[in-house]
Amino acid sequence: MRDKITDNSAWCATFKLVWDDLQYDILENNFECSESNEMIKNLIEDNMIKDILSEKDYYKVVGSPTFALKKQIEEELLKRFNEKSNILDSIKFTNVETDNILLYTMLKKIFLFKYKFDELGKGKFGNYKKEVEYFGIDYNTSERKKVSEQVDVLFYNSDTDFAVKLDTKGKDKILLYKTNTTNNNFEDIFNEMNQKSVNNTDNYFRKTDTLKIPNLSFNTMREYKEIIGKTFIRNRDKMPYSIAQAMQTIEFKLDRTGCMVKSEALIEAKLGAIYNPNLSKPRHFNFDDTFYLFLIEKGKERPYLALRVQDIENFIN
Repeated sequence: MRDKITDNSAWCATFKLVWDDLQYDILENNFECSESNEMIKNLIEDNMIKDILSEKDYYKVVGSPTFALKKQIEEELLKRFNEKSNILDSIKFTNVETDNILLYTMLKKIFLFKYKFDELGKGKFGNYKKEVEYFGIDYNTSERKKVSEQVDVLFYNSDTDFAVKLDTKGKDKILLYKTNTTNNNFEDIFNEMNQKSVNNTDNYFRKTDTLKIPNLSFNTMREYKEIIGKTFIRNRDKMPYSIAQAMQTIEFKLDRTGCMVKSEALIEAKLGAIYNPNLSKPRHFNFDDTFYLFLIEKGKERPYLALRVQDIENFIN
């Protein structure tokens, strides 16, 4: 949400879900990065987002990339969403478990409007040369009163600065915001829209109002090259995890009946080897001179037997 956006952009929570598993569970939120950048900084500093999604709407798993894990994922996707993965084949699975880690998630949501909006035909969009299909509400909309009840006006400052909220049959809402401002990330734009909505008391979609929304449909895949090849070292044990793969897909459709969103994301982290003279130097735990020995029960704070072994002759038969 904090990454810089230009022209067409899309963001979905799925990649942040797998990143959070890496950051908090694998790296224990206590690690160093071999080579940081703006995206890594934003991922680390952004708050955890598990609470923004219902668990029934997504599936995620963390484990060693074995064929058994792949089978488990494929079975769960069919069971929960009746879907197949488009990105799992990018991973090299093995028959045996290794120290490598696969973090994977899929999100799928379908939500419909209670009343279908009208088809408004084709029209221009910006500087796009071809006409596009629109849906919404105009003066000829049948059952206009019922259809309009799905629309809440968040604010209307001008014909280039306004926002509306579309209700659906379920708990999901669609927020649409048109503005001329130039904030360069989704988080700032979202906060700006909410701030403009705070003082608005006129939420009613009037009889003279119209609504015109383009049909949307896209399917995109992105590799996060900004983090591929970067190494993250867990401070507790100096374990280095190198990012071998990081990708996300987003499929989206919006029309007069409702909306569908499907997204996958994965991160493959491979346990690497980093030369550290303090780690590579052999250590010799030879108790061959004076030493101490204690016996203590599990869960107790003090030993019940203690030895100081100096003259070994007294301790051997």
